[in-house]
Parts: sequence; C-alpha cells; structure tokens
Amino acid sequence: MRSTRQIRQLASRPVDQRDRPEVNPEDEDSERNTRRWPLASERYLPGQTHVIFPGAQAADLLRAIGDDDTGLAMTVTIQAIEEAIGATAVPDLVAIVTWGNGGTSHRAEIDVGTGVVFTLHASSVQVGVQNRDPPPVPVVQEKLPFSVSGSIDYLPRATARPVTRTIETAAIAPAGAVIVSLPAFAHVLHVLSDVAAGTSTVEFLGATGVVVLASAAIVAPSDPLVIPNRARRVRITNTAAVAQTYQLVSDLSF
Repeated sequence: MRSTRQIRQLASRPVDQRDRPEVNPEDEDSERNTRRWPLASERYLPGQTHVIFPGAQAADLLRAIGDDDTGLAMTVTIQAIEEAIGATAVPDLVAIVTWGNGGTSHRAEIDVGTGVVFTLHASSVQVGVQNRDPPPVPVVQEKLPFSVSGSIDYLPRATARPVTRTIETAAIAPAGAVIVSLPAFAHVLHVLSDVAAGTSTVEFLGATGVVVLASAAIVAPSDPLVIPNRARRVRITNTAAVAQTYQLVSDLSF
C-alpha cells in the first residue's frame, strides 16, 4: 500500500506518469514488484469535474489512500459550477467524505452549496458527491445546470465559514411536528423557516426518544442552538397558525 508521503510524491509527477506502476529495476521479480505497487489510479484520484444529475448515485470526486498511522493536513476544495443560463436554484449537492488514519474510518455528509473548503488531518480521504434533488420528469439531462469540481492539497487552510449539513423538511401543518436525525459531527443547530417570524418549539431527543433538552419557543431564523451531548435526533413542532417548511442547518466540527 502507498504511504501518504508516496502519494504526495506521485501527485507531483507529470500527469502522464501518474498511472504507471512502480517497478524496482534491482528486483529480479519485477512482476511481483509491480503487483506490490498498484496503479496510481487505484489509490490516488486527483481533482476532476463531474456533471451531477439529480437522483443519481454518488460520483467519486477524489481520493488519496495511504496507510500511515500518522496523518497529514489535507485541504479539500469542492465547487459547484453553474452551467445553464438562467438557472434559478442551487441543487441539494451533498459531499460524502470518508477519512481516517491507519485502520480507522470516519464519515460525514456536508453541504456543497456553491463551494466549500475544509481541512482534514488523515492519511486517507475519499470524497463523493451526490445531487439529492429528485430527478425531473421527464429527465432532460442536457438542461441540468450544475457540475462539480474537486481538488486536494496537502497544506492546512482556515475557512471563513463553518462546514454545514442542511436538511429540509416537508411542509408541517400548524400543531404538527417532524423528527429529524442529527448529522454526524453536528454541534450547533440553526432552524430556518419559509414563514417570516414563524414560531416553533425544538426538542433534542436521545437514542431512545427521551427528551434530552427542550427549548423555549423560537422564532425562525433561530439563534444558534447548542446540541446536547446525548442528543441524536431533533423534534420541531410548528406553533404558528400556518404551515411551515423548515431548513435545519447543522454546524459540523471535524
């Protein structure tokens, strides 16, 4: 398996040399040596661009797989590129990020929006992107507006805004409620509504559905709500006189 240092050296080569297997000329069994060093494309996928269709499976955007026990700072950049003239909405683009050191692995889903930059400390990272919007009927692929590009660098970079994950609910009738699972690594929740000054109550629930913390009535957009340690889900109750559609935006920390 390639170490993180070897991956960095590989990334510095000209593009036409990255997919060549490593062969030690002093090794008599060159075939065995080639098998020991897999093709670069199996473990290192440099930045590229994908057209992301609504409802499609996640597309592999980039990966760098090492086997070191100690990780490096890896900065990932993902950008959504508008392609169609007159597009009015940004799709629900979700980056599925898997990273770790040695034999460990962590996974998080984050908002892409129009672009996001974040730094991980790891020896391996893989990123896929999915468009969670439902497919149009009929599907007219040439009119879909967005493609996504991604790249990876080996230097830390401070970001101006937190990494987030947004979950949008269906319309909730007055006195109705919705329960939503909290994203991995969520530590702060913002409640947004399509109704100006719409009122609601928020309850954080544990794994068994027991209320961990109940908030006072809030007015959307809410102040940041710190997520309790034992909370795994959140229940939003609509206390307004009209239906509300919510966006639950979680700040992630990793």
